[in-house]
Amino acid sequence: MRYALLITFLAACGSAPAPAKLDAAALSACIDAADLADGADDATITKCANCNLKMDGDAAFAVDHAGHSFHLCSEGCKSKFEADPAAVIARSCPK
Repeated sequence: MRYALLITFLAACGSAPAPAKLDAAALSACIDAADLADGADDATITKCANCNLKMDGDAAFAVDHAGHSFHLCSEGCKSKFEADPAAVIARSCPK
């Protein structure tokens, strides 16, 4: 069971290919879609953006960006988000 969880975590977190560069309007649309993904338009993204919105985020690893609070799932995901928020947002953009 532990191995299945580890494989799921590794597959979800940061494994997607590098995204195409998005302009400011497209990034804003991605942020708005991610905000609505949890059913609430509250400027809080509760799923980890670095894990493609598949893992629950944690307020302990929150980062404020573009008027929203992004709850990441770990210190590692928080560091990746802080290093390049636009790339993480583009990669995790809900389709």
